[in-house]
Amino acid sequence: MNKNQELIDEVIEEIKLQIADNDWTVIEGLLTFVPKEKLVWFLPEEKLKNYKESRLASLQHWEKCFRDGTVDDEHSEFIAGVLAKAREDFE
Repeated sequence: MNKNQELIDEVIEEIKLQIADNDWTVIEGLLTFVPKEKLVWFLPEEKLKNYKESRLASLQHWEKCFRDGTVDDEHSEFIAGVLAKAREDFE
């Protein structure tokens, strides 16, 4: 076993001990390094549904604004395409 794996194993054991003592601060600290987009899928079902609906509505709104010319930008069509792709990926 290499040194990195030994260190990882020790950290995991320490985390297990802290969780067993209901000390979640170590987990909270680690989660600050994880992008919010990856954590959102762990939300309770109703909150996840609300998040998805809000995110989709926002993407659709801005996509429409750029396509309709409400937002004047020389790259409007490109930006609308990026938003549309994000919306499709999210759906």
